[in-house]
Amino acid sequence: MYRKYVGRSHPAAMIVLVDQSEHMAMEMPCGPIHQTKATVAQRLCNSLIYELVIGCSRGKTVKDECFLSVIGYGHQQEAQSLLKGFHQSMSEICDNTIRVETRVRQSMDGPEKYRYPVWLDAFVSDGTSSMGSGFQLGKSLLSDWLATHQDCFPPIAVNISGRPIDENTVSAAEDLKSLQSSDGHLLLFSIYLSEVSDNAIRFPEHESLLPNEDCKRIFRMTSELVDWMAPRAPDSYTKGALPSGARGLVVNSSFPIRICLNNTSEPASRQYDIAQFEAEHERDKERMKEEAGKQEPLERPWWEISAD
Repeated sequence: MYRKYVGRSHPAAMIVLVDQSEHMAMEMPCGPIHQTKATVAQRLCNSLIYELVIGCSRGKTVKDECFLSVIGYGHQQEAQSLLKGFHQSMSEICDNTIRVETRVRQSMDGPEKYRYPVWLDAFVSDGTSSMGSGFQLGKSLLSDWLATHQDCFPPIAVNISGRPIDENTVSAAEDLKSLQSSDGHLLLFSIYLSEVSDNAIRFPEHESLLPNEDCKRIFRMTSELVDWMAPRAPDSYTKGALPSGARGLVVNSSFPIRICLNNTSEPASRQYDIAQFEAEHERDKERMKEEAGKQEPLERPWWEISAD
């Protein structure tokens, strides 16, 4: 199970569910400052979309190996799409940013400007509709997808939330996880934003490692990482090898979505050396710079990726 190769002939479906209820107006610690959960969720969601595009790219070409839906819930009305429709291909995602910002980051040579794509802004509604409404829409969308893509890698759902969790939500999550392709059941991963602590928790293997009951409920409804995903997580992110049974849950942290894509040339059962991949990626970029005869930022600009 969970061994199907992800490619254009067998694409994967992914949904990102974003809590936009009034709970997201609450501030949480972010290092030395405080930000609203909605602001943090917006940043994490944009980063996740960006990483997904890069993960489906070869050189300067983006491959339509994954189709993405982003669902907002927590409004007065029902859950809704936060992109221009559902099941957007990666090439469509590249063409549908709402803006591209110029930002500055520190590099070895000092401050460096770079461009940052934005697909959605932070938003807080005055509603409190349930997380379950987002799961229900996600289930409907993915049921339709599976009707014509049964022989593909199972769908992946990533839920970004910062509200209290009740048992009805856990039940709705289990209903979503009941979907399956011929390769296994849907995988539900979670990003939980907590005001209790600014400590990041990544891929815990037991609920006793979590600070409160809401986090523990999120843990129970979150899928375990597939065996070949854990070795792909960078050591700098996990601080060492992940134990057996690690769940795809992070608290107050980003989620390295590329570890979930079985679209490399290596079989999924092989332990993936992320450091080697990044080193080869850097060498490729350096060679491209030399061939172009000009200096470019080390980070491959996303807008140079052409859709095929």
